[in-house]
Parts: sequence; structure tokens; C-alpha cells
Amino acid sequence: MFSWAKYPVVRILFAFICGIVLKFSFPNFTLPIYVVLLFIFIVCMLVWLFVHRADFLWHIGGLLILINIGLIGFAYTQTFMQYYSIPADFETDNKHLFVATVKEPPTLKPKSIKLTTSVNAIYKDSSWQTCRYKAIVYLAIDSLSKQIEYGDKLIINSVLNEIEEPKNPHAFDYARYLRIKNIHLQSYCSENQWKRIAVKQGNPIMDYAIHIRNKFLQIFEAAHMDMKEYGVIAAILLGYDDKLDPDLQKSYSSAGASHILCVSGMHVGIIFMIVNFFLKFLDNNRWQKILKACLLLLVIWLYACITGLSPSVLRAATMFSFVSLGGMLEQQTNTYNSLFSSMLFLLLFNPLLIFEVGFQLSYAAVFGIVWLQNPIYQLYTCKTKVGDYVWNLITVSIAAQLFTAPIAMYCFHQFPNYFIITNIIVIGLAFVVVCLGIAVLVFSFWPFVYKCLAFALTFLIRFMNTAIESIENLPFSTTKGISFSLIETILMYVFIVCFASIWLYKRKDCVFFAIVACLAFIGLEIQTQLRIKNTQETIVYSTRSVPIIDCLYKKSCHTYLFDSSAVSAMAYAADNNRIYHRINNINYTIGQNPITIYNKTWLYLTANPYKTNQRIAVDYLILAENKYYNLSQIKNYIDFENLILGANLYEYRREQLRKQCDSLQISYHDLKESCLIIAK
Repeated sequence: MFSWAKYPVVRILFAFICGIVLKFSFPNFTLPIYVVLLFIFIVCMLVWLFVHRADFLWHIGGLLILINIGLIGFAYTQTFMQYYSIPADFETDNKHLFVATVKEPPTLKPKSIKLTTSVNAIYKDSSWQTCRYKAIVYLAIDSLSKQIEYGDKLIINSVLNEIEEPKNPHAFDYARYLRIKNIHLQSYCSENQWKRIAVKQGNPIMDYAIHIRNKFLQIFEAAHMDMKEYGVIAAILLGYDDKLDPDLQKSYSSAGASHILCVSGMHVGIIFMIVNFFLKFLDNNRWQKILKACLLLLVIWLYACITGLSPSVLRAATMFSFVSLGGMLEQQTNTYNSLFSSMLFLLLFNPLLIFEVGFQLSYAAVFGIVWLQNPIYQLYTCKTKVGDYVWNLITVSIAAQLFTAPIAMYCFHQFPNYFIITNIIVIGLAFVVVCLGIAVLVFSFWPFVYKCLAFALTFLIRFMNTAIESIENLPFSTTKGISFSLIETILMYVFIVCFASIWLYKRKDCVFFAIVACLAFIGLEIQTQLRIKNTQETIVYSTRSVPIIDCLYKKSCHTYLFDSSAVSAMAYAADNNRIYHRINNINYTIGQNPITIYNKTWLYLTANPYKTNQRIAVDYLILAENKYYNLSQIKNYIDFENLILGANLYEYRREQLRKQCDSLQISYHDLKESCLIIAK
């Protein structure tokens, strides 16, 4: 029979997370710290009064304690967010002189080098003022910017912009993604706007870990692998994904094996098992066990630093730390308490981790495996070792997929239909790949053995890549275009948990909640279908290229592109909105100008003004070329009702057009501020 008394951390964690979510959802609502302290005092007094009273009063006391913990979570998150927040009087979009320290290894982009920095000081009012901002800085690529490393300190004279919110409906919210990391500013610098003034100013442990990772990467580079194989081993073993082939990465995602490319609990577990095996001689007495636990912790956290401290690695490293400490203290640990304690431990360091998808998927997968894998495994008994191994992999895949699928479908809008086949093939191969990769690093000093191991590793990765690509190419390998709301995702989890509780614990009360969750989900789906049935609108997306126009009708979409160069920007701007509307039929018209949509005429004015002997009448005129436009002159030969300004216009061009529109009383819409949606 299930009992909450065995898992005291769960209720504490739930209340703490509620406080975190509440604060992040309402960032402008601030609670003074004295209010929190006053409430804590009141709760303590009430609990003291209720503790010897009737049971129902004691339950009220327990509820007050949970509310108190939620309030602590709210106040703690508020303090954490305020520590890195920019003040209200900070002049964004203006040029600033500031000193920044590089906090992560630089990332090479096609046209720039991306740096995640901590702004330590800013020159204001004729003096240097210390600060704690975080900013993304993009440097123009040259010989000097390529030399930037983690821990370098730069002095920069450039504009600090606030991260913009998405301009298109249902687009990826990059501002929110960075806000989770407490990053609120970004800057673009040319080669003469920055200078390196110091090196190795970062954390010495992280600096050493990055140095080791670079050495390991050089060892793999010396094996002369193809870029696909090199990218995979660098990602799987060292968490370095900058060299991953985009098409191969897409294949892993479509086949349901993207988790293999992220360093996770499996990788940390392999390191743990190998080190634990070689330290077995330290099991003779208590002091040796303490030494062994310390060495295990040292190796695990050094590996976590080498791989970049991703959420999944943090979770795994923290859990194995709890296991090691339990072994040191000769205490048997409860898996659930270790799992939830590690989550609480990490959230105390960074409460915003709860919003990272990797963190959510990691804990969801482990919880599913711990809770459901063994009961599913017990449903069938294999008589052979090979069959038992395969069945074990199948049950692990099903248990993990049950608890990760709702999050994955909500965030990535797809589901890998052959995930069981993928995991049967890939999990075993990935284990051998990690072990071989470690062997290559260990025996790199021995040329003959190193070459043999590197050859075997290359062959194995190539085989794994081929298998993944073959699975992706199977018919119906991936269900794409899945669209669920956040409420529907939560309802799916309620149904899964209730159904599992009915099966495992015969909980009759869960039947009611499962039915309610199912009916609520169906109701929301009916509401969605009615919304789609009535969809009839035109959308002009905000892009840094030639405008893209979608004409939506029910589940169909007709896309108008004035130039084929806009195709590259279409996925980022339009895909999520099409998924939201569950579009299953898309047609394209490219190069036609002007166009007619729902009896409205649209004209895109190119660099050379559109002149004709006959006066043209259009409903919408689009200006997206960076040249001077005289609207008075244009109105002599083009009669238009509304003007649309492209998001790619230079700021001074945009300002010129705005002033002309105000002067001539022309109605206009600026795509830099938001996309244009016209409902019929």
C-alpha cells in the first residue's frame, strides 16, 4: 500500500516548486522580505497551537507549513532573479562602455563568435560602477576574436540591447529561454569595439575542466575521423555539440535517439561504475570507504564540469553523490528520496532550472524508469539471456517514454514512432561507444593500441549513425506537427499517474481523477477543433528578409513568397504557428507580385520604384528594401490604403518612413514591432 510518509521530500519539493513557478509567471509582482518573515512567524505560531489538537486541525497546520514553503520558494526565486536583473533606469539600446568576463567557452557561428558573459562594471556618470548583469555578446570573426577563451576579460564599447520578445505567433521565445538563464542583454561588436584586457579570470576548476576537455578533443581529432563520427563522440562523451552535423542531429531526433547525443545519467553512471570498480580495494574499513566516496565525488563532478554542467548531468551527478555519501555513512538510500532530494538540492542553487526542458526530461525519464520499469518487466519472463536483455531494454524505453513524451510533444511537436526499435539498437551501442571512447583517451599514449581502438570506435559510431538514419527513413517513423497546450500536457500526466496508480496500488479514487482528466482533455480538443474550423486569416510574418505571407483557411495554408530568398527564414517564423493551427496542407506561390488574398491586393515595392503609365490601386503596400522612399511621390502612381514596413529596414530608414506616414496621415504597420494578423 502506498504511503506518503515514506517520501517526506515530495510534498516539500512540490510546495517549493509552486512558489518558484508563481514568481516566474508574475515577475513584476514583488513581495517584501519582511512580509515573508512575518508570515513564517505566524505559521510557526499556528502550527504550535494545532500540534496537540484534533486531527483535522493538525492537517490545517500541515497545509500552512506547505504554504509557508511555497512562500519561501517565491521569495528565494525573487531574490535570485533580482540579483541579475537590470534596473528600471538602465538605458538599453544605447552605447555603453563596460567590462565583461567570458563565462562559457565561445561558440563559433557562421558570421560571428557568440560569448556568454558576465558584465562586471559599466562606465556611467564619469565613473566605473560595479554590476552583475549577464549578456550575450557577438563578436565579428577575425584572428583576435578566435583567440578568446573561457575566463578572458574584455572591455567593450557597444550598444547593449534588451532581448526582444518573439514577434510572430507561437514562435520560439528566445527571450524567455535566456531569461531562465538570467540573461537580459545582448550586444553586437565589430573588430574595433572591444579589447581583451585579461585572461584566465574565471573559475579555476571550470578552467581546468575545459582545458582537459580540449585535450580530449585533440586526442579524438588526431584519430582522423570523419566529421560525423567526430561530432557524435565529442557530443556523447564530452558534451561538446558544436561539431554535430545538423542533418545527423535531425535524424537522431526523428528516430527518438536525441538523448544519446546529450551527456546524461547513463554516461555519468558508466563513469561511476568504472571508477567504483577500480576503487573496490577501498572497501575494507570505514576510513577507506570515506576516501573512496571522496574520490568518486571528485571524479563525477570533474566529469560534470568537463561536459558543461548540463541539467541532465547535474541531476545524475547529484544523485550519484547522494548514493556515494550514503555508502560512506553506511546508510541504505531510498531511490525516490534520493531523486527528489537531488532536485531540491539543485533548485536551491538555481531555482530557474525547473524551467529548462533538459532538466524536466531528465527527471521525468528517471522517475518513469524507477517507478514503472520493474512492474512492466514483471509482466513477462524471458527464458533466454538475450531475450531478457532485449525485454529489459524495451521496458526501460516504455517507462521513460511514458513520462517524457508529453513534455517532448509539447516542446518539440513530434513523436518518434519507432522509439522501442531505436533504443534496443542504440542504448547498447552507446554504452560500448562510451567505454571505447574512454579507452581511446586512456591509451592515447600507446600508438598501436590507440589506433586499433580509434578504428573500432569510428566503425561503431558509423554503424550507429547508419542505423539511426535507416530508422528515420522507415515509413511513418515520426509523427510531426503535434500541438498540445500546457493544460493538455498537464492533463496527460494526471491521466498517466492515475492509470499507473490504479494498476499498481488498486487506488479506486484514482479512477475518478483519470476519467475527469480524460474528459477534460477531450473537451479541450473539441474546443481546438472548433477554433480550427473557424480559422480564416492572413498573417504577414516579421522576418529579417523579404516578407512572408500565410493565408490560413481551416487546416490549409497558402504561402506567398515574393522572393525565394525568404525560404530560409520561413521555418523559424512560420512553422510553430502552422503547427498551432494544425495545418496539414501547404501550397506555395513564389515570385508573384502583386498578389490577391481574400479580395485584398498586396504589392511588394522592390528597390526600383514600380512605375507605370496607369495608376495602380492596392490595399497593402510593403516596403522592405533599404533605400530612400518618398511616399508623396509613390502616392502619385500607387494608390494604397495601408503601408507595411519590413522588419529588416535600417533604423534611420524606418524613422524616415514613420515621420512621412505621420505627416501624410498614412496608416502603417511596422513588422519590427510585431507581425500583422488580419482576420476575415
